[in-house]
Amino acid sequence: MEVIQDTKDIMAYFEATFPATSNATVPPVGRGLMHAILPPTPKRAFAASVLELLADEWLLLQAMYWRWGDGVHDVPAFNAQLSFLEYEFGRTSTSADPAASTKKIREVGHTRLQRFKGSLPGLGITPETSPALREQFDRLLAAMETHFEQQPFLLGKTITLVDFAWFGPFYAHLGRDPIPSAMIKMRAPRTWEWIERVGGLGRNHGQGVQRWAGGSLVDEYAEGVKAQHKEGDSVPDTLSEVVGFLLKDYLRVLRQTVRTAKAYVSEQRRSGSTVSTKLPRALGHCKVLLSRKDGSEADGQKLTSTHSLWALQRILDKTCRTQEQQQAAHGWLESVGGSDLTELWEGLSSDWRDSGYHIAREENQLVATAGEGVGAKL
Repeated sequence: MEVIQDTKDIMAYFEATFPATSNATVPPVGRGLMHAILPPTPKRAFAASVLELLADEWLLLQAMYWRWGDGVHDVPAFNAQLSFLEYEFGRTSTSADPAASTKKIREVGHTRLQRFKGSLPGLGITPETSPALREQFDRLLAAMETHFEQQPFLLGKTITLVDFAWFGPFYAHLGRDPIPSAMIKMRAPRTWEWIERVGGLGRNHGQGVQRWAGGSLVDEYAEGVKAQHKEGDSVPDTLSEVVGFLLKDYLRVLRQTVRTAKAYVSEQRRSGSTVSTKLPRALGHCKVLLSRKDGSEADGQKLTSTHSLWALQRILDKTCRTQEQQQAAHGWLESVGGSDLTELWEGLSSDWRDSGYHIAREENQLVATAGEGVGAKL
């Protein structure tokens, strides 16, 4: 039996096993897509990959803040959803008895959730950063609502990798926990509609998606192909407002991550690790600056995640390798955040290329190997 652990690898497995050109009459799991989830054009492919990383590493702060608060203060609003969280954590525990009373299940859940709640400072969620996180969530919902007034999916008319990546925090956390779920429904109903659309929760899937219903295949693919051709290599302008400030904040963290990892690997190699260097899950702490609407920034710190390096390596290998891809990437970043964003990306990606190191995963362990840098610098 083959076990695939990471969602990125799971999606890659199904993309390879059931390619977009497949003529299979029965989708492998309930309903299937007849187009690749990573767009075929360079700008859209890069945008999709970067926004997948943003969902994994940065939207996690929003998901965890709205679940726990800042993890320090006793806030009545967050305590109000505690019964839901205790029950959910309890019923999914391997030690929980399915026949146990609600009270017993919540007791198991209460014990489990303390460990998760205690991880907030490592994510950069503190009393000092919490006000900025609340403000950014308001900005995010407002921008997403404007975007979804014009588009059914994040990159336009066709569902892509970005939708699946953002669906993770927006459904599993923000869309299920009582407080953020209510906020989305009340403040951003079109965003809630998108959550249901991507999850197939009773909403029309939109163009570019095939559905398996009533024993037959409902073919919406032809319209999706037309939409893809019409969109070409464009990314909706409304997406810039959604991701601009988030990307600026996160790329500053990613730049520090690259520098820290380079120093760590170099030190390990000087100590005798000549073939490959195993990376821990975190490499100390890095500085966090959260942008606010008035131009100020909330100051904090978080653990330096090595998972982000693996994701960065995938982006450089797949969607930012050739001159054409890099030019498309820079063009999109310029449209989103101007030269500041472009310089941030160019700086951190060049730093990693120039290091000569390459991140891979071996038996679920991240390792840095010495080799030629990936891609050419512009």
